[in-house]
Amino acid sequence: MSATNVNHSLLRAEALRRLENELNDMVMTGYINIPPTHHFQLDEDGLPKVTPRPIPQVSSERLSQIKSYIKENLQHQSTHWKHTVDWLDNLETSASHEELWTAIRECHDKTMEDYTWLDHVLRTLELQPWRLLLFDIKDKLAPSIGRIVGTCDETSNSEDIASIELGKLINQHYGIYVLISVIHSCYSKAININILRERKLQGTRVAQCLRLLINAVSHANPAHNLDAEVFLSLKNRCDDIANGCRDGSPA
Repeated sequence: MSATNVNHSLLRAEALRRLENELNDMVMTGYINIPPTHHFQLDEDGLPKVTPRPIPQVSSERLSQIKSYIKENLQHQSTHWKHTVDWLDNLETSASHEELWTAIRECHDKTMEDYTWLDHVLRTLELQPWRLLLFDIKDKLAPSIGRIVGTCDETSNSEDIASIELGKLINQHYGIYVLISVIHSCYSKAININILRERKLQGTRVAQCLRLLINAVSHANPAHNLDAEVFLSLKNRCDDIANGCRDGSPA
């Protein structure tokens, strides 16, 4: 291709780019009306076509900020947050904002399930200790605590999982293991007695041990984790995109 032809191609490409920009500027200023999530693109013949604007992906800066925040502030609160960090580290392509926000929200919800269950059992038994057998303590207590202190990778609960978890806790968190063992013992006694007064006594003892256990593993109110600026900014970005914004992703 001669130098003249090359220059002609470059000039044509520049002219088409400027025309495309001018058309989209007219859309932005309201001189031309097209669907809000669309824009003009020129085809190979230079004819304008109305096409959907691509949904912006999460920037590497934002992704790095979120990963750093989770590692520094949340990873110690639950195995679920550790799994989220692993998922972020293994992303092979850029995630959409909605995909990232959904993963973070689901992780928070799963984390709160353990805290909420523990709090519910404690509050119930402090007021009505005879209701001890309403709760699957031998199935759920050790795995829930294990997920909070980071020894349990299982997301489900069973007596087998609880037994495995106790084996981990006895080596890594002996004080927690002792409290759970006492609770299990009280629970077993309550199963084997039909006298309400004795069952109430066991429920009271479980509540006392459970309060100590919760105090030992509780962190600064995990219910408000998603109020962090790094997450609020992501949520606002999702809302903007849902409302039609297709501007490039800021940091």
